[in-house]
Amino acid sequence: DTLNFYYFVEVVYDCGDGPSCPTINWYNHEPFVGLTDIGSPAIRCYPNPAADHVFIDGAELESLQLFNMCGQEVLSTRVSSSPCKVDLKNMSSGIYLLHAQGAHGTITTRVIKH
Repeated sequence: DTLNFYYFVEVVYDCGDGPSCPTINWYNHEPFVGLTDIGSPAIRCYPNPAADHVFIDGAELESLQLFNMCGQEVLSTRVSSSPCKVDLKNMSSGIYLLHAQGAHGTITTRVIKH
């Protein structure tokens, strides 16, 4: 009820002896004040799976590192523009881990090469 600023929160828990036990609490203020959904800064890696190259697109990317499944770094590059094209032609088929670093921290995503 946003007009009167009443918020209802329903909590359902296991009573231990049959059906669940719902409880409804109400607040005359926003019960989640101070909580921020930081989410996950998005990067896009496409096409994925890929044959020859992938494009990495994301806000404020600074560098990329690509690792094989043995943990060996197979590529490291600075990012000067977005999207960034990553050449996969000389790499074996398989699954790689891409670390994208930027102002938001480090995001890891999977890259599949045909």
